Amino acid sequence: MPVDFLKPERRKLSELSPGATAYIDLSGVAVDLSGSTYVELDSRVYEEPHNNTVTVREMDGSYILSIPKGRRDTIRFTPGRLFTSIARYAPVIQIGEDEIDRFRDC
Repeated sequence: MPVDFLKPERRKLSELSPGATAYIDLSGVAVDLSGSTYVELDSRVYEEPHNNTVTVREMDGSYILSIPKGRRDTIRFTPGRLFTSIARYAPVIQIGEDEIDRFRDC
């Protein structure tokens, strides 16, 4: 296939600039057994939301996570062990609903 016809590979969450906002799949969010929330740095980012995405904003190595308000009743995370090294995750320091809602410290 000629290169002109191929979509470029999506960026990883770890490549976001400080203060940048993007969307990641729900599978890129992890909650450990103590209830701490993390995002997987290898998650691919989207420029536009779709059905199974949440909003993340990079804050100098930590992240703010925003869950779509209309999906609050259907989005649930199960605490568990992190599947890979903690070095592949970054902490979520605030969680909110949509961008206009108040954020809660983690």
